[in-house]
Amino acid sequence: MKATITTLLLLTPLLTAQPLLEGQLTLKLSSGSHHETHRYRLKDHQLRIDQPGDLIPSPPINLINLKTNTITLLRPHNGTARTFTATNESPAPANTPPGFPAMPQLPPGIGPQSTSTPP
Repeated sequence: MKATITTLLLLTPLLTAQPLLEGQLTLKLSSGSHHETHRYRLKDHQLRIDQPGDLIPSPPINLINLKTNTITLLRPHNGTARTFTATNESPAPANTPPGFPAMPQLPPGIGPQSTSTPP
């Protein structure tokens, strides 16, 4: 859902032929009795995605620089931040455990035997 909205925000300048330098979009998502509000704010090539309100603990805030493709994740509840650069490359595949080993050969005379009847 966030990817769709981000794509719409990025495509809006191309569709209107006007540079989009500032704007805000608020989405209210509902699933049964659960409700969430997400706010997308764009200002000077910086996109901020957060959840407004008095949520405890405070949810993370995503800051995306649209020129340098850097993403900063702020976690207000513990005062930490992490910055990394977004790329179009696929992530490395996870190490998967090897399959089951082949069944060992049984010693002669043990297990199913081929029966041949003498002529």
